Amino acid sequence: MSSRNRRSRSDTSTPFIDVKFILLMGIAFMFIIAFMLINPPQAKKIDPKAEAMILLTWPDGNYDDVDMWLKLPSGKAVGYRSKDMEYVHLERDDLGITNDIVYSNDVALVNRTNREVIMFRQMVDGHYILNLYFFKDKDASDNDVKRAGLELEPAPIRCKVIIIQLNPKYVELATFLVTLNKEDDEKTVVQFDITNGHIGNFIRDEVLFVGASDGSVGAMADPGSGGPM
Repeated sequence: MSSRNRRSRSDTSTPFIDVKFILLMGIAFMFIIAFMLINPPQAKKIDPKAEAMILLTWPDGNYDDVDMWLKLPSGKAVGYRSKDMEYVHLERDDLGITNDIVYSNDVALVNRTNREVIMFRQMVDGHYILNLYFFKDKDASDNDVKRAGLELEPAPIRCKVIIIQLNPKYVELATFLVTLNKEDDEKTVVQFDITNGHIGNFIRDEVLFVGASDGSVGAMADPGSGGPM
């Protein structure tokens, strides 16, 4: 009799244990779902969008300072004095030896690559003029040259300019070679048009706008100078 009663009490407790187990499983499942639905804070992202670029290079190991200037349809110009103008910006102003050398334990570490890049964030229709300007001919008297014990390559400088489409795909549209003979030398690389978002109609006619008559570099290209455009 007692054995039967014990069996009966055991049988009635089993469903109660099952119910508690199911409830615990349900709570655990809901906790997992809630955790999965939590959205972590999104880090701010910089839009890397670029439509086209102009790449200037000159020989590795040449420590002279060459500048690239782009005159926009508005008459404003992008260059080292106005690096970000409207929808175009100068990505890097290469100063030759000035920003190509660092010292570690008094040992010169030299970056021999010479390049400047102009980026288009939008393709705005109109006429553009691209010029190069020989800003500074580094010689043996330059402090960085003397300290690092560098061997200089004398002018002229043979420069290479590539106009590149980036969107919707990478295409090198045109390549130009330009020789700068001496300090303050300015030459037009090319004139071109953007029409319906496409770069074309390349013209090699020379139009000088960087060097001003008073000798101040970039004055005629600087919209803040009040000089003629």
